[in-house]
Amino acid sequence: MTLSIEDKRLELQEKLDLQKTQAERNRLGQFATPTELAQDILSYAKKLLPKRSKVRFFDPAIGTGSFFSALLSKFRESRIETAEGYEIDPHYAKPSKRIWRDSILNIRLADMISPKRSKMIALSRQVAMHLCREHTQASLIDIGDAFGRRDHSTVLHGCKKIAEKIKQEPDFARDIASINKQLQSS
Repeated sequence: MTLSIEDKRLELQEKLDLQKTQAERNRLGQFATPTELAQDILSYAKKLLPKRSKVRFFDPAIGTGSFFSALLSKFRESRIETAEGYEIDPHYAKPSKRIWRDSILNIRLADMISPKRSKMIALSRQVAMHLCREHTQASLIDIGDAFGRRDHSTVLHGCKKIAEKIKQEPDFARDIASINKQLQSS
């Protein structure tokens, strides 16, 4: 029996997770997105997009690609204009590049921790820092180190920016609440 790409991805996820301790994964804020959650989010995204619009996919913490796999199950490949994924950990990035090598997905290692400051990357990095602070016992210094040796004050600033955005933007607050709920249940 030939395994589907999603079955291969799930096997890879399990294998890679078993090679690290929970404490190691927590230090980097690494949480595998459940397949059902990724499917639900992409189903919702599909409802929001005009029927014929092209999809530009961006995942700031690609891991093994659960969201990309869900994207492929919800959208025809002809609708996907670009697909970019970033991963800070070579332990996940290198095997993920192999599993997705025949797809449109471009996985980049360490871009989230690089000095780049484009709006999309900076916001994604701030969300990731905020989630690390909320869901791990890592210090601001440890979180900063995980994100490219950033100073603890940079982490604190990012967390404050996300807290402000949550207060000011109800849609963003719902998105973060949904992520928090999923992280707490996994």
